[in-house]
Amino acid sequence: MQLDPIGILFSKSWRRYQERFAVLTSIFLVPLALIGIGELLITRQTILALALGGVINLLGGIISVAASLAMVAAIGGNEDFAASYRTGFKLFWASVWIAILASLASFGGLILFVVPGIILAVQLALVRYALVLEGKNGMDALAQSREYVKGYWWAFVGRGLLLGLLFGAIMLVLYLPFKLIAGGIEAGLIYGILLLLFAPFSAVYSYEIFDNLRRLKPNAAEAAAKTEKGFLKVCMVVGVVGIIGVIILLFAALAFLPAAIMKWSAMHPGGYNYAYSPSSGTSTLPGEGQVRVSPATGPVGTLVTISGPVNFDATNTIFMNGYVAVRDVSPSADGMLSFKIPASLLPNCDPHEMCPQFVLPVRPGMGYGVAVTNSQGIVSAGTFTVASQ
Repeated sequence: MQLDPIGILFSKSWRRYQERFAVLTSIFLVPLALIGIGELLITRQTILALALGGVINLLGGIISVAASLAMVAAIGGNEDFAASYRTGFKLFWASVWIAILASLASFGGLILFVVPGIILAVQLALVRYALVLEGKNGMDALAQSREYVKGYWWAFVGRGLLLGLLFGAIMLVLYLPFKLIAGGIEAGLIYGILLLLFAPFSAVYSYEIFDNLRRLKPNAAEAAAKTEKGFLKVCMVVGVVGIIGVIILLFAALAFLPAAIMKWSAMHPGGYNYAYSPSSGTSTLPGEGQVRVSPATGPVGTLVTISGPVNFDATNTIFMNGYVAVRDVSPSADGMLSFKIPASLLPNCDPHEMCPQFVLPVRPGMGYGVAVTNSQGIVSAGTFTVASQ
């Protein structure tokens, strides 16, 4: 047996959409209006407006989850506005839990050679309908959705792509001209109206596919209970392990990236490594070879003095191994510069340059060449060796 042809599917969807238009659009209008108000406030760019807009957007996002469940209840259960929203809020946390399980399973499937994850993500597209209309929760909802779509995967995907192309064509014809000509609030208003009209139809369209599959597979619940949960659990375990692995890799990158950058910089002295490299025309300050750093060794936090026959500017930048140790250092009354050895060094970037935001930890036992730059040029001040704390 096959799914209903496209023509019959659209005919059923349009008829039910007309019947339930008022209640569906009113359900969807609540979160849409909240998010629209939040976005308008954010455009004001004041602290109060940004904070209030963020809170309203968050509230709109939460209500949108309940609204998506409420629309299913209004379509499949013929509930009114109030009853639909009661159902939506009642099943809110169950829906969140199902979304977490579905995400873990899909991510685990992606790790298992990618294709299983794509297949599984499509098979789990009907979990919301299984939750609201069949009372399936947690793993049961996932297994039920997967069992419905099995055997009809390509037909299901094709019908979904067709709806997406339809929405894309509507946006291209009705929204894009306003975006290009008017922009701003006017374009946003048109987009909101189109979304208000199309989102309920999309929910009805998905319901008709779900109802069609339900009629084709009346024993789906028994089949899902027997065969589907094992594979889903395997995918979820793989997904959890994958997330843990990603977190570990992220922390490892944060821990070792600075050292790797410094090592790469040492191996590629001509590379663009954001260490100090005098541009053409940069002069060497008088006193090169006579400027001294004192003391020459000490732990992080040591107060160091740079002295010599140099007339330093009002502000100077001090480098260690070419990376910024401290900026805007003013000389004392006797013409010396003082600074504390920092725990980490920063990249040297021009003011208008996109700068990588890394820091290089200062390592005990390592010698650092100290230099001073200002508007007059650059001068080396010798080497400071960082001792253990």
